[in-house]
Parts: sequence; structure tokens; C-alpha cells
Amino acid sequence: SFFFYKEKTAYEFYSGCGGSKMGKRDGPSRTRAVNNAGPSGDSNDATAGTILPVAPSALAATVVSAGRIDLTWADNAVDANGFVVQRCAGAGCVDFADLDSTSLGQTALSDLAVSAGNSYTYQVRARNISGRSAPSGTVTVTTLSLIHISEPTRPH
Repeated sequence: SFFFYKEKTAYEFYSGCGGSKMGKRDGPSRTRAVNNAGPSGDSNDATAGTILPVAPSALAATVVSAGRIDLTWADNAVDANGFVVQRCAGAGCVDFADLDSTSLGQTALSDLAVSAGNSYTYQVRARNISGRSAPSGTVTVTTLSLIHISEPTRPH
């Protein structure tokens, strides 16, 4: 627990289930005043809700080669500690799987696990201690196809 003082009165703050002082942080929080006459009764329980981060926006994908797609997005969350990039493969896909995650402030990623001539759809979610945001908008791109060019035949 900790104390703070205002006008010769100490206020004790503690949290946790059953009123244990700072023992468990997942329960309600309470405050009580303490002065020369002794402690007051406990305040009502106050429980903070979990707040998910705001979803990223402006997701863009650039096909760099048959084996590389670069992704960028805008960070809209002030409380995110990173991002999770999700991908699904094939035209019209909807089954997204986690591809990779980034750290705080990193708003770009290169996908090097793509194959030539295939379609990929991406979305990004911000993450924090409370969980993941709603997904960003999606972006779909098709990697470049490899074309085999034969040597021209020379006349004899």
C-alpha cells in the first residue's frame, strides 16, 4: 500500500481481492483516510476496465519481387506496445493467421515468405497488455510471376 497526505490527513491506497494491500492487482481498488482519530472506512470498490488499443490504419503493400512484399501502416494507438501482422493466402481468403509481430514504433515489415504469382491479403492489429485491437483495413496484392525466357535460336 502507499500513502499520500492532504491537509494533515493520510490517504491509504490498496488494491486486490478481499482488500489485501497491493497483494493482487487484479481485484478492486479502495481508498481510506487516516488521521489522528484513526482510519476511516474503506471507500467503495473501484475497478479499472481493460482498454484495447486503437486499430492501425493506412495499411499499404508494395510488391518488391516474386519473393518479397513490403508492408507499412499508421500507428493510431497511444497505448500500444507493438503490432501483429496477419496474412491469408489465395483469392478471397478470410482465414487470417499471425505472420509476425513488431515492437513499439515499428510500422513496417517485409514478408519474405511469399511465392511467385500468388495472392496475399494482409491486416494489422495493435497490441498492448489488454489484448489486440480490431484489425486495420485489409490490403491484397499478387506477387510477380517468374517468366522463363529462352535463348533465341541463331541461324546456322
